[in-house]
Amino acid sequence: QSVLIGQYDRNPPSPDACVETMHVETIVSHEAYESSTENNDIALIKLTGVSQYAPIDHLDQPGDGTWHVDGTDLVVAGWGTLSSGGAASDIAQHVTVPAVPDCAATNYGNRYNPDTMVCAGAKGVDS
Repeated sequence: QSVLIGQYDRNPPSPDACVETMHVETIVSHEAYESSTENNDIALIKLTGVSQYAPIDHLDQPGDGTWHVDGTDLVVAGWGTLSSGGAASDIAQHVTVPAVPDCAATNYGNRYNPDTMVCAGAKGVDS
């Protein structure tokens, strides 16, 4: 297995010199992952080598709990849908949204689990 680092277009017309192919040594899924609820929807991927790219950021450093404080700006990136029920984008998107500690009042309702999920968004912009 391999992963592509730096990929912007999911269907590039030709090879992209900025994309780095890295081989996967191990994938460790969370032992309590539940596909029906999306609880613990996270995995660690260990690569066989070191990427030429620097890490974007580390979500939570020891002693730093600021990322989940109400209103803290978080950047979300990926190829998700651009509208509810819409098709996935072929071009990587990103959005800056504020952290929302009480996500139970949103459309997630009782599916939101603050112990295993991060909620962020604002009117007209979500992740």
